[in-house]
Amino acid sequence: MSSTRENANLAVAGVTFGDLPLRSVRRSHVEAWVKHMTATLAATTIDTRFTIVRGVFRAAVADRLIASDPTIGLVLPRKRKAEAAMTIPTNVDVAKLLNAAEPPNRPQSRPGFTACVALCAFAGLRRGARRTGR
Repeated sequence: MSSTRENANLAVAGVTFGDLPLRSVRRSHVEAWVKHMTATLAATTIDTRFTIVRGVFRAAVADRLIASDPTIGLVLPRKRKAEAAMTIPTNVDVAKLLNAAEPPNRPQSRPGFTACVALCAFAGLRRGARRTGR
């Protein structure tokens, strides 16, 4: 099966309004479906599935089966920019961090700070982005 066909099948199977007649689907149904997908899917996957479903609505408008497209103006989750992607530090990077945390020639000013940096580095912890409700 082609990936296009597989993506179309996944999009159709995943809509939360699939039991409604086409003319009964409202923008709020589509918004709820997109919100439902954000819990488990990446923004690019949501975009792919939304594009497929939007194509169905556009075709229905063109064929005059429905008066308007309920997907118009709907805002999708943002895709992460490549430069914002997390990178895994190398052993050399971690060694530099540990040396910078407590330089060998300086008196220890923050007991335990080196251990905290090591824990964060080796456990994969990172500073989280602050989310706002906007």
